[in-house]
Formats: sequence, C-alpha cells, structure tokens
Amino acid sequence: MQNLNNVSYQAQLEAVRKDWQAIGYIDNPSEELQLTAIAKNCKALSLIKNPSGKIQMCAISKFGLAIQYVNNPSEELQLMATSAYSCAIEFIQNPSEEVQLNAVKQYGQSIRFLNNPCEKIKIASVEQDGMAIGYIENPSEELQFKAINQNGYAIEFIDNPSEELQLSAISKNSMVIGVIQNPSEKVKINAIKNNALSLGQIKNPSPQLELMALKQEGNALQFIANPSEELELLAVKQNGMAIEHIINPSKKLQLMAINQTGHAIKSMKNPSEVVQLTAVKQNGMAIGYIKNPSQNVQLAAVKQNGLAIEHIKNAAEIVQLEAIRQNGLAIIHIKNPSERLQLEAVSRDGFVIQYIKNPSETIQLEAVRQNGWAIQYIENPTRQVKITASSRTGIRPERMTNTLI
Repeated sequence: MQNLNNVSYQAQLEAVRKDWQAIGYIDNPSEELQLTAIAKNCKALSLIKNPSGKIQMCAISKFGLAIQYVNNPSEELQLMATSAYSCAIEFIQNPSEEVQLNAVKQYGQSIRFLNNPCEKIKIASVEQDGMAIGYIENPSEELQFKAINQNGYAIEFIDNPSEELQLSAISKNSMVIGVIQNPSEKVKINAIKNNALSLGQIKNPSPQLELMALKQEGNALQFIANPSEELELLAVKQNGMAIEHIINPSKKLQLMAINQTGHAIKSMKNPSEVVQLTAVKQNGMAIGYIKNPSQNVQLAAVKQNGLAIEHIKNAAEIVQLEAIRQNGLAIIHIKNPSERLQLEAVSRDGFVIQYIKNPSETIQLEAVRQNGWAIQYIENPTRQVKITASSRTGIRPERMTNTLI
C-alpha cells in the first residue's frame, strides 16, 4: 500500500474505512482515523505509534488481547483487558495481585499464564473452575477440596487423592469414579449407593457391587458382562424396562417385565400373543410397539385405553366401537367415523361433538342430551336442538348460540 501522507484527509479516512491496515501508512493520524481503524480491527493498535490513553482503552475494551500492543500498560488497562478477556493476562508482564485475581475470578484456568501465583490466587482460581487445579503444582489439601467442591471431575488432575477426597468427589457426582485410579472398595460402594448407574464407570466390579447396583436400578444390568439368570430376574423385577439389556429374554422374564410396564414390550422381538395381550392389558398404548397385532390384542388395548386406537391401522368397526366406549375422545383418531360410532361417542361425552364434522341432527340432539353445554360446539343448531339444550342448561332457546352468551 502506498504512503498516505500526501493525500487529502478524506482520502485517508476512506482508505482506513476500506482497510484498517491503512492506518500504518499515515504519520500522526488523527484520533478519528485511529478510532475508525480500531473499530474495524483492534489489531490496528499495533500500527499506531504512541496511541493516546483513550485509543488504548477503546481497543482493549473491545478486545482484551489488544493489550499485547501496548507498552507498559497501566493497571487500569490491565484490569480492563482481563475483564474483557481473562486470558489476556498472558501478555501482561508481572501483573499485580489485583489483576491476577480479576483474571482468575472470570476464568479459573487463566492461572496457567501466571508464574508462582500466591495461595489467594490459587483458591480464587479453583473456586471459579475446579479443573484449574490441573495447572497448580503440588496443590494443598485445602485447594484439592475446594477444587472438587466446584467440580468433582477435578480429582482427575490430583495425584494420589486421599480416600476422603475421593469420597467427597463422588458425593457430588458418582460418575466421577470413572476418573479415579484404583478407587477403594469403600469408594466404589458409596458411588453405587449414590447412583447405581455409576457401575458403568467401575472397572471389573465385584459381584457384590453388581448385586447392589441392580437392587437399586435394574438398568444397571447394561454394565454387567454375561449376567446370570438370577441377576437378570433381579434387574427386571426392579425395573421392567431393564429387559432391553437382555438378549433373548425368556417368556418368564418378558411377562415379569410387562406386568410392571406394558412399554417393556418395545424391546422384545416377536413376542407371543400371550405376552402382547399381557402388555396391552397393563397399558393399552403399548400396542404402538407391536407389529401387526391381532384383533384380540387390538380389542384388549382399546378396552384398557380407548386412545390406543391411534396406533392401530385400519381398525375394524368393532375395535373402534370398543375404543369409543372406553373413551369418547377416541373418535378423534378415527377417520370418517360412522353415525353409529358418532352416536356412541356423544352419548358418553357430549363435548366430543366438537371433533365431528357436519354432525347430523340426530347426533346433535344426543350430544346436548348428554351435556346441554355441548351446543356451543354446534354451528347453526336447529330449534329442536336448542330446546333440548335449554332443558339441560336452563338457558332460554332464543338466547342459544354457538358462543352461549
């Protein structure tokens, strides 16, 4: 780029607006030019000779790392830089304790840029981010406890942590045991007590630990290699959904699981009709996990929960009828319901008429007989419908509208 000292001020301004590096080709640029360049890129500060305090502050407040372009920055600038970006302390020589504290209180791991920080700085660092202890040599026991109190996983960066420290860490988060080398049996037991699923973080757990975990949470079975049938039974008894972690479960296990929750059938391959029936009788919605259910299974499902009809494709009218008898709202999930179905639905819940398109007068009358207030969902009700609704609500027929004033 050519020297810009011999061009007009306006040309200098346009050049800087176009490319912030143009400021480096102007001797003694005005404050406006300097601010324009810094607004484009704070690195422009490195191209300005003897920038004023205002210019320095403007650059550093926007981009803390800009302090690296300032010779002998004041403590005020250092504080501003570390407030904008704590890691800017990397470019500050011999920062004061206040500046160090300002940096680590915002981001504890910025302590890695400090030489021989005092205990006060170390404490502030791990209180902000326990993982910062990884940058502290020979941390005191107090520091260790403060670090894991902030983040249990900080124990990974502590050499030979005491059993007390390990116990403290897993009391916050049992999964932390996965980063503890050679935890004692006591630590393992406490981890399992706090969270049975932490079994998955323990290498080669003992049978006693596996048993303890399963008694607390059946899904811990997923972390046990080649479990015995006894353990599988224990797991499913504790949590029916644990059956998803069993390869080729026996019929006994399947029935035990679905007796707890019909949804357990979700993970079963080709369950027998007996198992299917047991599942939908426990929870009708479980039919959503059954491929091509028989009509018997469909009927059992909708008898338990009429809304299960939603998961049945091309249901026969007998199934639709049973669904509506169980819950009138089941009609929502039936395409083009017959008048018989509509009548059955509104006879059980008059408000269901709001989900029926163009209901006949017969359906309307049945709906308001069941609940006079159902008239609010009927467009242009006939006088007979109004009279019937009036007898149920006490509102005079002439005041009957679909908004029920």
